[in-house]
Amino acid sequence: MTQLPDNLAREFNVELENFEEARNVQYVTTIERIGIEKGIERGIEKGIELVAMTMMAQQFSIADIIRATGLSQEHIQALQSKREEA
Repeated sequence: MTQLPDNLAREFNVELENFEEARNVQYVTTIERIGIEKGIERGIEKGIELVAMTMMAQQFSIADIIRATGLSQEHIQALQSKREEA
């Protein structure tokens, strides 16, 4: 990967900031976009796991938890093990 010399990189960043301010545009790099998407996906996964754990605490059957969350039986059993260890 080619890098700009430091003085050109600084100049580019200043120009980019000026452009964003003038156009009120936020520039998100591909790497940032991928990170955001992964963060959203992980948040959804954690939310589903929380629903499954809440259902376990309320004595729902594993079959009901699978239907409600879409998690595999193995995933639910792993969550049960974590819950019992805590």
